[in-house]
Amino acid sequence: MQMLSQKNKFSDQAKIVFPLLESTFKKINIITLETPQPFVENDIKNNINEVANSFVNTNIYDTRKEAYLQIAQFYKMFFEDKKIAAKKAENIHLFEKQFEECAIGFKDKEQQLAQKNNAILSRSNTQ
Repeated sequence: MQMLSQKNKFSDQAKIVFPLLESTFKKINIITLETPQPFVENDIKNNINEVANSFVNTNIYDTRKEAYLQIAQFYKMFFEDKKIAAKKAENIHLFEKQFEECAIGFKDKEQQLAQKNNAILSRSNTQ
């Protein structure tokens, strides 16, 4: 009877936590090309902590509750990976933009040099 009661308590708590699991995963998964805003990042961190602590203050002795700590650790790693990927994507975009500006500047300098060389050649030909 006690085991059945524990399983029911676990199931009830798992039903309560499930929407939090789902929404947290969606929030993390949405992060793609831009680093998250500070309030979004804070919200995700709070949700991960809630998942990790979802069975802390309960009188449930079911070993499956340890899985929620592992899920929280996975979410934390997944979130960090998404932030790193977003930061790298931002850096790549920035470097591409800087390269384009540099290439344009280089072509301008090349044209100026060619014009100066032509001016020098025309002066030496006229003398």
